[in-house]
Amino acid sequence: MRTIKIKQRLTALSLLIVASTAFSSSFFSHLTVSQHKLSTVNQEIKTLESTITATKSKRNKLQNNLQQVETQIAGVQKKLHLTRAKLLPKEHELNRKKGEQDQLRHELALQNELMTKHMLAAYALGRQSEIKLLLNQQNPQTIDRYMVYYRYLIMARQQSIKHAQKTIQQLQAVTQSIEAQEKTLLKAKEKLRQENHALQKAQSSRQATIEQLGEHLKTKQAQLKKLYSDKARLQKLLNLLNEKNYYASPGTNFAADKGHLPWPVEQVKLLQTYHAPIAGGRLRSSGILLADTAGTPIHAIYPGKVVFAHWLRGYGFLTIIQHGKHYMTLYARCQALFVKKGDHVTPGQIIASVGNSGGYDTPALYFEIRRLSKPEDPTRWLRKIG
Repeated sequence: MRTIKIKQRLTALSLLIVASTAFSSSFFSHLTVSQHKLSTVNQEIKTLESTITATKSKRNKLQNNLQQVETQIAGVQKKLHLTRAKLLPKEHELNRKKGEQDQLRHELALQNELMTKHMLAAYALGRQSEIKLLLNQQNPQTIDRYMVYYRYLIMARQQSIKHAQKTIQQLQAVTQSIEAQEKTLLKAKEKLRQENHALQKAQSSRQATIEQLGEHLKTKQAQLKKLYSDKARLQKLLNLLNEKNYYASPGTNFAADKGHLPWPVEQVKLLQTYHAPIAGGRLRSSGILLADTAGTPIHAIYPGKVVFAHWLRGYGFLTIIQHGKHYMTLYARCQALFVKKGDHVTPGQIIASVGNSGGYDTPALYFEIRRLSKPEDPTRWLRKIG
C-alpha cells in the first residue's frame, strides 16, 4: 500500500515537472517574441523621430532660404527704385536738351535765310565795292542813300555771321551734351536690365522654395502649427518692443485721432477683415489684409519711431512703428523697406512697398494696430471708406 502511494506521488511529481517545463518553455518563447516586437517598435520610433527631426531641420532650412531669397529680392527692388529715380530726371534733362537743340537748329535756319537775303541784296547792287558805288553815282543824294544802305548790308551781314557762329557753337555744345547724356542713360538702362534679370532669377528661386515649403505644409495640422508659431513669434517680439521702447512723439495723441487716421495705401481693397477665421476657423486674424499691386507705396499713418524693420518668419518684411507709449502700427508682407530701425517718420511718408514676402502668392499689405502689444480692429481707427 505504501509502495503504491509512493508511486502515485512520483507520478504526480513527474507530471508537475513536465507541465512546469512546458509552461516555462512557452513563457520564454512568448517573452522572446514580445522582446523582439518591442525592439522593432523602438527602432520604428527612433526612425520616425529621426525623420521628424530631419523634416523640421529641412523646413527650417527652407524658411531660412526663403528669408535669404526675399532679402535679395528686396535689395534688388531697392536698387531698381533708386535707378528709376535717378533715370527719370536724366530723361527729363535729355528731353530738355533735345528741345534746346531743335530751337537752335530753327534759329540757325532763320539766320541762314537772313544771310541769303543779305547776299541777294548785295548781288542786286551789282556786287560793287564802296569806291565803285561812289564813282558810278553822280547825284549826291543818291550816292548818300546808297552808301547808308550799303553800310547797313555789311553790318547786318557781319551781325548775322556772328549770330550764326554763336548758334553753331551752342548747337555743337548741346549736341555733345546730348551724346554724353545718352551714353549715361544707356549705362543706367543696362544696369536696370541687369537688375531686372537678377530680380527674375531671385523670384524663380523664391517660387521653388515656396513650392518645397508647400510640400511640408500639406496637412491642415501642419498649417495650423505654423500659424501658431508665427503668431507666437510676433507676440514675443511685440512684448519685447513694448518693454524696451517708450517713445512719445511731442504734441501727438494717437488715441485722440481714432476714426480719423489715413489708410496706409491709397486704393483700399479689403481682402481680409479683422478677426476673420483662418486655418479652418481655429485661429482669428489679428489684422486686416489690403490687396494691391506689387510695388505700390505704403505710407505711415501717424508720426512715430521705427522700432523694427526686418524680415520675420510668417510676416516677411515687416515694419513696426511706435506711436507714443501705448500704440504701434505693423506693416507686413512688404516687397521692400525704405526706413530703418531708429528712424522718425511723418504721416504720409513712404516707408515700404506692397509685396508678398513671407512666402505668400498674392501681393497684399497685412496691417495691424496694437495697444500695449494687443491687437485692435484697424477699421475702427482708420477713416470710413466712401
